[in-house]
Amino acid sequence: MTRPFMLFLSFVLLPLLGGFAPAVAQESSFQTLFDGTSLDGWKHSGNWEIKNGVITRSGKGGSLVYTAAIVPDDFELQFQWKVAAGSNSGVYYRPGQYEYQILDNSKHKDGKNPRTSAASLYFCMQPSADKTKPVGQWNDARIVCKGSVVQHWLNGTKVIDFDYNDPNWAFNVDMLKQRGGNLASRGGHLSLQDHGDPVWYRNIRIRSIPADEDIGHSEVTPATIAPDVLKAEAEKLAGIVARRTAAQNKASAKQPKKRPNILFILADDQSPFDLQIYNKRSKLETPNLDRLAAEGMVLDAAHHMGSWSGAVCTPSRHMIMSGRSVWHLPNRGRAKQNPNADNPQLVPTDLPDHTMAAVFNRAGYDTMRTCKRGNSYDAANQLFTIVHEATKRGGTHESGSAWHADRVLDYLGQREATKDTDPFLIYFGFSHPHDTRDGRSDLNAKYGAVNHTDKDSLPPADPKQPELPVNYLPEHPFHHGHPGLRDEEKVSGVWKRRDERTIRNELGREFACSENIDDQIGRVLEKLEQLGELDNTYIFYTADHGMAIGRHGLQGKQNLYEHTWRVPFIAKGPGIPKGTRAPGNIYLMDVLATICDLTGVDAPTTNEGTSFAPVLFGKQQVIRETLFGVYCGGTKPGMRCVKQGDWKLIKYDVLDGKVRQTQLFNLADNPHEFLTEHHDASVNALVGTTPAPEQVNLADDPKYKAQRSRLEKLLLEEMRRLDDPYRLWDQPQ
Repeated sequence: MTRPFMLFLSFVLLPLLGGFAPAVAQESSFQTLFDGTSLDGWKHSGNWEIKNGVITRSGKGGSLVYTAAIVPDDFELQFQWKVAAGSNSGVYYRPGQYEYQILDNSKHKDGKNPRTSAASLYFCMQPSADKTKPVGQWNDARIVCKGSVVQHWLNGTKVIDFDYNDPNWAFNVDMLKQRGGNLASRGGHLSLQDHGDPVWYRNIRIRSIPADEDIGHSEVTPATIAPDVLKAEAEKLAGIVARRTAAQNKASAKQPKKRPNILFILADDQSPFDLQIYNKRSKLETPNLDRLAAEGMVLDAAHHMGSWSGAVCTPSRHMIMSGRSVWHLPNRGRAKQNPNADNPQLVPTDLPDHTMAAVFNRAGYDTMRTCKRGNSYDAANQLFTIVHEATKRGGTHESGSAWHADRVLDYLGQREATKDTDPFLIYFGFSHPHDTRDGRSDLNAKYGAVNHTDKDSLPPADPKQPELPVNYLPEHPFHHGHPGLRDEEKVSGVWKRRDERTIRNELGREFACSENIDDQIGRVLEKLEQLGELDNTYIFYTADHGMAIGRHGLQGKQNLYEHTWRVPFIAKGPGIPKGTRAPGNIYLMDVLATICDLTGVDAPTTNEGTSFAPVLFGKQQVIRETLFGVYCGGTKPGMRCVKQGDWKLIKYDVLDGKVRQTQLFNLADNPHEFLTEHHDASVNALVGTTPAPEQVNLADDPKYKAQRSRLEKLLLEEMRRLDDPYRLWDQPQ
């Protein structure tokens, strides 16, 4: 028998590297997860051990979870298992209660029902026959999943093969759904269940299944279930549902409806493609973010609208705080970077009174903020009831990300001590992974990175360093239009270099800082759980913008490629379906409208953002069809982009007309925005991949003239709608 809550402990979204599929797969495509000598990459509570090259449980304490990588969406898993008389265990391989049942069918009561017997998809689909070997002997197991097809194999026989989208299996799918399962869920840590019984595992390996591979789907007939067993099963399910409903009703009756809390987590300079939930090649380990993703929703098309400043974080954070679009924001301090800032019709003079903290203070929320000092919306920041601003960005506890977590934990501890029951809004900002990326020494070592400070030498190479990004270039094909730009020329450890050793070392530093952030988020989640507030809190994780670090030959955030214009975005909270994804098509400026919507607080009249709560609740996939981006912190008018559907247009008009370029991408066919330069053999050798011939800039291809013309027109419409004060060289007013 399984424990439904086990999934929440053991599953965390996490893409796994490399390859995995069915029987004829080459041996080299498999990745070994357990080598018989160590549990590196696995996490447990001290209750699992290795004896004679075999994994076995040695006491109570919970599941053994492989946290080093995420199970791919399409994969083949192979392993061997054996049990003692009457033993029960299971292998969880996707969130949504995907369990390959491990059982002694002959002695355990679950063996009486094929739907809960060995090799079943527990409480969903029964195997065609009992193919288990006698107790004490090793069983060979395989799990093959591609799309909506699930196959379970036992001792060389395919015992389950069904497509859960096939209406013929609607009853089975609904059974699991009533228990709280969701077969549409993807991504998660592989988990070996501790059910309190002796069990042994060995030879665990996995591979990803390529999109063009045929897994040989042919349905097998499930075993017949006796009428008396079906009756007992129905009674058991009814009891589960009744107990859950009664518990929910009891809890609701006991307590008045609490207003939900908000925990808004903001990283500084992070590309979504650093995270395994967006990039399966990534080596970055973030089990707490993976947990949030598994228990909530990942948005695949979240963006910041852009910047009129080289400090891209400045307008980005203004937009988060105010819900205003990029050209309707005040300048920061005495800098005169937004030409519209002094126009009261476009930028209200009392805008700070309508920003995040002010709105929630008036609504009776306790508000608290910790973040970096500078390059943000100072007038809005100071309106939080409690304000902490970091003056350091380093690798120690006091100078790094732990400092911010300490401030949040202090605040939560104070609430606990004073028995404060008011709802809260916590703005949990970090100063990393922005440079200088001086990470914790242990995490630097994990990712093979050093805090390199010598301009006259290259950092050492280390095989533990992250791989080069798939769209890496040694230089950008043309000048980015911002002469002397700090991020492209003066970042410590990189400077103007774009060689392999420099970029891989800097990515290692980025990953070290990012994993530390994940650790600190875990500390706060643990405290919220202890206080009983976790399930009543909407949690958002994002970044103020993305980052290049070698992608397209760039280093900073002053560009409009997907790696930099997009941001990571995870949302978890009441009513958000677990383990789900949606495009969203959101801007960071939509956050204010959304958290107001979720909490029942009136959004300010100055707000221009759109609530994406309907996306979070699964009612729609996107909140807008068209997305606009700008960068003009350097020479004017700068860069502009527009995206609609799969198509994206980027235009450059910089250096007083010396650089005028247009790029057109079909992101469905060319998601990494490969250019002609990415096809160079020397680049392919460094990266380890070769783009397809059609994966190039399509702007000058006659076949796409109409598509380009359509997007050129759409871009101008967006610029006019958003009060962009500039025009590009080939645009009318």
